[in-house]
Amino acid sequence: IRSYFYGSINNKLSPHEKVISFKDVLVYRMGGATRAPASTLPLGQKPMLDPNRVMKIGITERLKNTVLAVSFAKKPEEILEINIAGLIYVKDVDTKKQKLTILAPSAGNLPHSFLLLGSIQWYDS
Repeated sequence: IRSYFYGSINNKLSPHEKVISFKDVLVYRMGGATRAPASTLPLGQKPMLDPNRVMKIGITERLKNTVLAVSFAKKPEEILEINIAGLIYVKDVDTKKQKLTILAPSAGNLPHSFLLLGSIQWYDS
C-alpha cells in the first residue's frame, strides 16, 4: 500500500492530502453480514444474503485507516461492474465537522462520489 501512494526508492511519488465533506461521497461495501451455510438452512431454502450485493454504509470513525476504492460508477448498481479510478486512504474522520481527511495519489477532486470499502486497513507512518 505504501508504494502505491509514495512510490519506491527509484520512483518516488507525491500523494496529496485533502479534506472532503461527507456529503460529497457515498461509501458502499460488498455483501452483508455473515450468512449461514446452505447446509444449515431448511430443505429447499436459499441463503437470503447475496455476497455480491452492494450495501451503502454510514460514514463513521470506523473508516479511519481504511483504504477505499474510488469507483467510476454513475449509480450504485454499477459499482461491481465498472472499473475503479484508484485507491484513497482515510487518514481521519471528523464526525462533528462531517469531514474526511484522505490521502490520494493525485491532486484534484475525486473523479466520482462512489467509494467501495474492502477489508484493507493501513497505518501511514
